[in-house]
Amino acid sequence: MMKPNLKAILLSSLLLSLACLSQAADRFPTLERGFAQPPASARPWVYWFWLNGNITSNGITADLEAMQRVGVGGVLIMEVDQGAPKGPAAFGQPGWRELFKHVTGEARRLGLEVNMNNDAGWCGSGGPWITPDLAMQKVVWTETNVQGPMHFSATLAQPKAVANFYQDIVVLAFPTPEGKASIDGIQGKAAFTPTFIPPQASFASVPAEQAVARNRVTALQGRLDATGRLDWDVPAGKWTLLRLGHTPTGKDNHPAPEPGRGLECDKLS
Repeated sequence: MMKPNLKAILLSSLLLSLACLSQAADRFPTLERGFAQPPASARPWVYWFWLNGNITSNGITADLEAMQRVGVGGVLIMEVDQGAPKGPAAFGQPGWRELFKHVTGEARRLGLEVNMNNDAGWCGSGGPWITPDLAMQKVVWTETNVQGPMHFSATLAQPKAVANFYQDIVVLAFPTPEGKASIDGIQGKAAFTPTFIPPQASFASVPAEQAVARNRVTALQGRLDATGRLDWDVPAGKWTLLRLGHTPTGKDNHPAPEPGRGLECDKLS
């Protein structure tokens, strides 16, 4: 014969199991309804591509009503130019802005949400409002070789500028190495070309006579004037002068319609 306390435990466990099954059964219809009629918070969003200004108020209303009918909850607008003829509403212009107001009004009427990419095209961070000094930058340089000892006073060649913007960083001077070193994978290491370099990669060492020790590199701060003229007493021997600066990469947002096209912002700023 079971002890009374054990009978009570078994009975309690049985009642608890029945209660859980009853609660689960009550929830099943709710879960089923949720799949058949998802709540607004579960509705999917869609990308809504506007092609090169080809938008009208009637077309906007028709699109949004169709989305609402099939259960779409919101749109993310991206205007692009992928070869479509120019439409009547140039990106960002007054007529385009009025149509965007129409979008928000119709979305409110239909219970839809609206978001938009930061700019035209895919990139999300460029446009005609990005001036060259705010654009993505790259380091550029020119080399000048001199023989010392002498007093050098001349204008160093300016590196090539993109978008008519260039700013000096520093002038470096170092003894000119004997011969020319070839660094394995330099194009990829310097990000001149897209390259994947695995972590376990190994590269040949540069011969000592072709390398420049860090303590032999001199930064000629304050010796370069606004015109690019350098004054420096060159020590004995062959020396290389590097005039380093930065200029935009020239990369623009794409594929963007012409009114919304411009330089990409400096993502490292």
